[in-house]
Amino acid sequence: MKKRFGYLLALCLLLSASPAAFAAGGPGLAYEPAGAGGVRLSAENLDGHVYGAQVDLVLDGEYPNVSFTPQSAGAYAPPCQAEVSGGRTTVHIYLVPDAASPLGGDGRAQLGVLDAGEPFVMPGSARLTLLDPELQPYDGADNTLVRLRELSQGSSDPGSSGNTGNTGSSGGSEDRDDTPSSYRVSVKKTEHGTVRTSPERAQKGETVTVYATPGSGYVLDSLTVRDDAGKLVELRELGNGVYAFTMPRGKVELEAKFRLQEPPAGTVSGGTAPAFLDVAEHDWFRGAVDYVCTRGLMNGTGDQRFTPGGTTTRGMIVTILHRLEGSPAAGAAPFGDVPGNAYYSGAVAWAASSGVVSGYGNGRFGPDDLITREQMALVLFRYAQYKGYGTEQRADLSGYGDAGQISSYALEAMQWANAAGLINGTGDGALSPDGSATRAQAAAILMRFCENVAVS
Repeated sequence: MKKRFGYLLALCLLLSASPAAFAAGGPGLAYEPAGAGGVRLSAENLDGHVYGAQVDLVLDGEYPNVSFTPQSAGAYAPPCQAEVSGGRTTVHIYLVPDAASPLGGDGRAQLGVLDAGEPFVMPGSARLTLLDPELQPYDGADNTLVRLRELSQGSSDPGSSGNTGNTGSSGGSEDRDDTPSSYRVSVKKTEHGTVRTSPERAQKGETVTVYATPGSGYVLDSLTVRDDAGKLVELRELGNGVYAFTMPRGKVELEAKFRLQEPPAGTVSGGTAPAFLDVAEHDWFRGAVDYVCTRGLMNGTGDQRFTPGGTTTRGMIVTILHRLEGSPAAGAAPFGDVPGNAYYSGAVAWAASSGVVSGYGNGRFGPDDLITREQMALVLFRYAQYKGYGTEQRADLSGYGDAGQISSYALEAMQWANAAGLINGTGDGALSPDGSATRAQAAAILMRFCENVAVS
């Protein structure tokens, strides 16, 4: 079952793959009637080594109870997803065969039965994705728009066709050699959140689903879709950050804007009553705590406390920067000591892929290790470089008695951090490069970074 879920995850990731041109004679789809309100789907022109399939199609009419039953009892297929909107139903089918018996041993494979519970009309085309034994998309079957071939009832001949009667299909219209044109759905670059669409290319009249996910501390401010002429396309809100629109003739462009979420009632904003019992009005770190908490960068530790003297770990700091970036998605973290279910796993994966962190060099990241002041300087230095902020400033650190204790890998970062006003002396003529940073100090450093370094 674990392997099957791995296949399913790979299939879901393929939704964002670039569609490939459909080659003549390549993999395709067919159907035949299966009861009063169902059709049996099959895949054709396979090479006998298919280890995953995904089919996306749009039905005219609303069928909220549509279901899919795999042909093989050993196959894994979660309940098919149905998105009902505007008189249409978009259906997503996922199927992972038994690993011992891949699909298409003889070039054609029965996938299963799609049942809407009542007669319906099959569309002329659908989107198909197939995975080979290496879990890579097949050439010519990578989220590709393919023609749906109708078979005679009970026929196993891929070349046969006819009107099923049960589905209400027009039959003859499926005999065309042309595949409907599809158009690109592009998304403008945005900050503080992510936007994805399914599919990434669509034909005129097809439903496109939009998923808008704000980063931590942010909410969606606006979402617009414009056609090739710059005219607004109507968006339908489906709830939970999901929207849909009907594809016009020609490409479209999406633009999303996210804004900072208003602080909930009872939080500090603008120097009013303390949000935390352990953060007083006169504390030197009060402003910094207000700043990071109202922006969703740091949270309290429970029981109305911030714990300003608490320690800060490497995992915590990377998580904060991940939030500042808008919590972008990333793959798995390349470190053996970062479990996939840890709160910081996504943040560490993003930071590693972006060059913000590189770990200890022995396959370890040390997420629970206390972060030192020089390590924090290095992480912020690399993040500033990743963002394209100015990092040319350098300070002369010879006036600090312990400047010689700065690790060689962090020297340049400490010179920059000191020049930028992020990390100053500890009050005794020392920089304390190997000293740990408290939560209050981390809040102050982050506030200075946002105000002194970050550029809108």
